[in-house]
Amino acid sequence: MTFALHLARLVKERQPLVYMDEASFNMWMRNNRTWTRPDCSVKWVFPKFRGAGVTLFGAVSQYIHNPVFMKAKSTNRNDMLKFLPLVRRQFVDSDQWVYLVLDNHRCHHTKEVTDLARSLRFELMFLPPYCPELNSIEALWGILKRMVKKQLVANRQVTLSQEQFEAVLQRCVDSVTPEQ
Repeated sequence: MTFALHLARLVKERQPLVYMDEASFNMWMRNNRTWTRPDCSVKWVFPKFRGAGVTLFGAVSQYIHNPVFMKAKSTNRNDMLKFLPLVRRQFVDSDQWVYLVLDNHRCHHTKEVTDLARSLRFELMFLPPYCPELNSIEALWGILKRMVKKQLVANRQVTLSQEQFEAVLQRCVDSVTPEQ
C-alpha cells in the first residue's frame, strides 16, 4: 500500500495522527527583492552579524488542542529526544498508539529516537522523498515564516540583536492558535 493510501485509511478510521517537522528561522529572512524603476535601484545592505539561526520543532494534529513547538539550535538527535515526550504529553490516554508523520531527516532514524518513539507508543510514518504536501505542518511553516518576515520588515531596523529577533519569532509562535 502506498504511503498516501495508508495515510488516507488512517484519516478515514479516525486514528490519531500527528504531523511533525522542523523549520529554521533567521533574522535575514526579509525579502531581498523589490520592484523599482531602473533609474532608482535599491541595494540591500546586510549587516556583518547576521545572528544565529533558530530551529523550531513543531507538531500539529486535530487530536491535540494547540500546536506543540520547541525551540532548538539545530535539528539533531538530542533535540528530537526532548521533543517527542512534549508531543506525547498532549494525549491523555498514554496507552493509545499515535501515528507520527515525519520526514526522513537523519535524526529521525537514529536508534535512540526510534526506541523512544516505540516506548512512547508512537508509530513512525516516514514520508516518501519529495512529498512535503503530505505533511500538514508544512502549511503552518509557510504561514509562520510569512508572519516573521512581515514582523521583521515592520520593525524597520537595519540590524537586530539576536534577542530582538528571537522575541519577534516568539511573538509569532505565540500567535498561532487552533482554528475555531
